[in-house]
Amino acid sequence: MNYIELFYKIIPKLSNGLYKGNCGKTAIIGGCLEYSGAPYFASIASLRAGADLSYIITDPCVSTCIKSYSPDIIVLPYLNSNNGFVKSEQFYKRFDIFGLGPGLGKSYFSQIDVLIEQIIKRKISIVIDADGINYICEYNEKFRNYLKNNPETIIIITPNLNEFNKLKDCVNMKHQDNAGGINELCKLLGKNVYIVLKGKCDTIGYSQDTDYMCIEPIKSINRRCGGQGDVLCGIMATFVNWAIKYCQKNNISNMPKYIKSSIIASSQLVRYSANIAFIKKKRSIITNDIINEIGSSFEFLFENKI
Repeated sequence: MNYIELFYKIIPKLSNGLYKGNCGKTAIIGGCLEYSGAPYFASIASLRAGADLSYIITDPCVSTCIKSYSPDIIVLPYLNSNNGFVKSEQFYKRFDIFGLGPGLGKSYFSQIDVLIEQIIKRKISIVIDADGINYICEYNEKFRNYLKNNPETIIIITPNLNEFNKLKDCVNMKHQDNAGGINELCKLLGKNVYIVLKGKCDTIGYSQDTDYMCIEPIKSINRRCGGQGDVLCGIMATFVNWAIKYCQKNNISNMPKYIKSSIIASSQLVRYSANIAFIKKKRSIITNDIINEIGSSFEFLFENKI
């Protein structure tokens, strides 16, 4: 099966009949006093990949700072405030998909838990990275119970190897080499959970699969910028949402293969953008350089194929 050819199908066709929001409304939950850049990287990458609107839900203490990075991002200073917004139905209607974790820190987990319960109840998908993974480990029984009660909700978790092993520990799984046990871990977390294990070759596991799959690698750069994982989280939120909307609109029953195609495309876009940025910047490359290459890289990899 050629997953990238499936991805070409789900890319929204640009036309003058579209309205704002048709190509996606993403929300990144993250940012704290120490880390204000990470949610920005995720949110702006989501926009550069093709989403129409991207929000950041963050602590009031860093909201003004994040707003100053870009007027294209809508910043909601709701974390560390009262929880009045959490049960407002109108609040959730603004978003198609959430990204949890970039720059989140560990101070908000109790409030995040209330928010995640409501998101999962409403069957809104979540891409989880960084401190979002630490939230799962700390609240793993509650998190798994939310998914047990709402099995249709789609969750994509993007750990590195250390975070992957930490997830195994929190559900009392034995360690295996590299991607070993990835599908078993997905099953233990929930019925509709995907894990994207980041590494030299990114690996995808899914709760309902028996075998995992390795993403055909695009050559990685010999430099690792802080923030690349945030970029992947934002792009993946945009692409996974496209896959879900496409399947819903066309009554496609085999949604997992389309979601996998969007995950593969996300991985390849980040790696290709990083390669182009590295050719230009060499050792001085930073995450903003990668973000600046997303548009032209998307054009090269995907746009001419749709």
